[in-house]
Amino acid sequence: MLPLWAAPPKLRPAFETISFLAKKVDELKLPCVLTIEGTQHKIAETIVENTAEKNQKVLTMDSMQSTTSEDVANGTTYLSAMEKEPLRAEGSTGLKEAGTMAQLTCHDLAVGYDGNAVLQGLNFEVRAGDYLCIVGENGSGKSTPL
Repeated sequence: MLPLWAAPPKLRPAFETISFLAKKVDELKLPCVLTIEGTQHKIAETIVENTAEKNQKVLTMDSMQSTTSEDVANGTTYLSAMEKEPLRAEGSTGLKEAGTMAQLTCHDLAVGYDGNAVLQGLNFEVRAGDYLCIVGENGSGKSTPL
C-alpha cells in the first residue's frame, strides 16, 4: 500500500479539506484528532499543524480490520482490543483530561454516498472507560461514521 502522499493527486486530500478540518478542530476546541489504525498519520498531523494551537494529540482507533486469525487464536477479542491503551502517534501523550468529560461526542450525524443518506440522526457520547463496539459484515459500513 502506498503512503497517502505518494498516491495520485486526485486521491490525495485537497488543501481545502485539510483547511476545513483544521478550522473545525479550532472551532470545536477539540483536544485530539482520531485516525483509524495504521502507522502513517500524515493527514492527521497536517490537520494539527494547521490549527491555531497546534497542540492536539493524534490518537489511533483500533477497528480490528488488521486483526488476523492468528491474533484471534492467540486470544484477541473485541473486548481485549477495546481494553488496550489507544495507539498514539509518536510524541503524543493522549488526551489532557480523562475525568468524566466525553471523549467522543456525535450529534445528529448523517453519512451518505453520492448524495444518498445511508445513516441519519446518530447521537451518542463515549466517556472515559466506556466501550463502543460497531459490529457488522465486511463492507457493511462500520467504519463509515468514523
